Amino acid sequence: MTSTKHVCPGCGHPYRLGTLFCDDCGATLPTVDADDEPESFADETRSGLTEFAQDATLVFRVEDVAEPIRLQIPDRVVLGRVDRDGPIPDLDLTDYDAVDNGVSRVHASIQRDGDSLYLSDIDSTNGTFLNGQRLGDDPQLLHDGDTIRLGHLSMKIGFR
Repeated sequence: MTSTKHVCPGCGHPYRLGTLFCDDCGATLPTVDADDEPESFADETRSGLTEFAQDATLVFRVEDVAEPIRLQIPDRVVLGRVDRDGPIPDLDLTDYDAVDNGVSRVHASIQRDGDSLYLSDIDSTNGTFLNGQRLGDDPQLLHDGDTIRLGHLSMKIGFR
């Protein structure tokens, strides 16, 4: 897995994504840009299918990772990363450079409503994006083939 190097715009000191202030000079560090959609996912299109059957599996294809993540969606699934003192998300993205990519401990959720799935941000530091658009307060309907980005960590989703 790869991680992008980030440097403080004030002093050039390197920092990990998700850090709010520079350890060296104390400057406020930038968060994720809405125009930061990875090029490898940008040209792919979604199928438009929104029906997610009760026995279906949601498949996450993390950028630059060969093996997909397969997950059943009961009612609600929380996406994030594990931290020794924090809550444990249902889908732990720690092994996918979640810290370096700005994924919060409790970053986003996918909620089932009948045969539909909805993505919501959970007050994450670096934002949740659906097909390049930053989520606001309202949950957004997921489609087969959508791209989800948590901070800088991008995943293509599929309904199977």
